[in-house]
Amino acid sequence: MSLKLEERLCELRRLTNQFDERMKLAHASELARDGRLLEAEGILCQGKGIPQTVDELDLLARIHVQQGRFEDARRRWRDAAKLDGSHTHDECIEVLDRWLEYRHKTVLRRLKLA
Repeated sequence: MSLKLEERLCELRRLTNQFDERMKLAHASELARDGRLLEAEGILCQGKGIPQTVDELDLLARIHVQQGRFEDARRRWRDAAKLDGSHTHDECIEVLDRWLEYRHKTVLRRLKLA
């Protein structure tokens, strides 16, 4: 096989893998929107445990929030922040923490009224 043909095949494999990853993310996103959180999580984590891309980690974190698994969500957002170096995921953690604090205060206030 010629070198040029091998290079083309390698590029084709790379593009195919990239396409497969995007389709997997789209399918998991659709399942999560439909409330099928365990199925979405299963697609993101299949065979390899924790996802390896920023978008997959972010989606998994959002799924964890919906499941009430707040520490897992923080971990996934921290993993995503390490990969992309942006502060977007740090902001997600801050918003989650503010929401949890608000929820806690609301519960305490309601308990005092009861």
